[in-house]
Amino acid sequence: MRFALNTVVWGSGYVDLLLNHSLPTLFSPGNLIDSPWTDQFVYQLMTTRADLALIQPSAIFRRLEQTVDVQVLLIDDIQVDETEATHKYNRVSLAQSMGIRHAVGSCDGFLALYPDFVYSKNALSAVVQRLAEGYRAVLNPIPFMSLEAVRDGLFRLHGMEIGTSVGREIHISPRRLVELNIMYPHPVNRGFEMDSGEHAEWPGIFTWPVPGQGQIMRSFHLHPTGIRLDANDEALFGHFEVSIDDEFVSRVLSIDDKLAFVTDSDDLAMCSLRGVNDPPQPMPGSRADLGRAARWAEEFSGLMLRYFTRQEFRWHYTDMTDPNWERRSKESEAFTRRLRKRLVVPDLLMQIEDPVGYDARRRRSRYFQHRNAAV
Repeated sequence: MRFALNTVVWGSGYVDLLLNHSLPTLFSPGNLIDSPWTDQFVYQLMTTRADLALIQPSAIFRRLEQTVDVQVLLIDDIQVDETEATHKYNRVSLAQSMGIRHAVGSCDGFLALYPDFVYSKNALSAVVQRLAEGYRAVLNPIPFMSLEAVRDGLFRLHGMEIGTSVGREIHISPRRLVELNIMYPHPVNRGFEMDSGEHAEWPGIFTWPVPGQGQIMRSFHLHPTGIRLDANDEALFGHFEVSIDDEFVSRVLSIDDKLAFVTDSDDLAMCSLRGVNDPPQPMPGSRADLGRAARWAEEFSGLMLRYFTRQEFRWHYTDMTDPNWERRSKESEAFTRRLRKRLVVPDLLMQIEDPVGYDARRRRSRYFQHRNAAV
């Protein structure tokens, strides 16, 4: 079996993240080294000519070329409207569409990696093992972590950076990555907490902390870290540009598929680095406001994303010995069950009882009617 490791990167800031933080965490046991899968990896680097000139001279990229088959796909021709706030995600999605089409036929799986992700040990092996077992996709949450803390040497200060004769490596166990994520979060993480007195409407994550041990997460947006490829699956060749976490999974995956949900961070942990001043940011209010959560979901989630909220994820850095885990689990199930129930209220009742929510529902419908017509 062969697996395409896809990374889309452009701009000096993201190139820096890739070379100095993301790739070093992939040079760790169970990822690009000390893994039975390494010989089956094809690293798909999608970038511009200008950024390739920055990447190629780096020592870690040369090591990457010596470790796995590297394929460079240029994305200079993928242009989007940069006046729109979503242009970055649009361009990434269009590139990933191209990467999937390129990999189908020569690879059995596609892993959607990002230059601002950092990975625990054994992350890649955990994903490809599930794909090899026949799962259609591997889905997991990606909590946000402070970029500034990592740039200030967080991993080095905690003894996770290793200097070797072939270059710098960052070895992080899943529990240590979870602990550092909770110690050094992006501010919006408080907006995801049900008890924080703040809220964040994007990207639809809800958390129930268990102090001293971790947290329970439920989310509309789960990242399809791994996707099984099949040349006969026409859905894979469809056009998508919103994001792989939203439009792609909504169009390609079904609740009837054999899906692997990574529900315990001991099995797989990864984080997205985000600057503390970068969006999204928390706002005053309650994350437990059911009406607000439902109105967001009406406009920004489809049937598949709503199905994802049935899955509970335990993000923890100790053994889960606190009895509050079970209490929090029941709270998370009760809240998301009420939320899903509200999202199936018929249009006629919605117009009368929640006009704002009905308008949000209509906007999502009109958007996809327009998208389907364009395709």
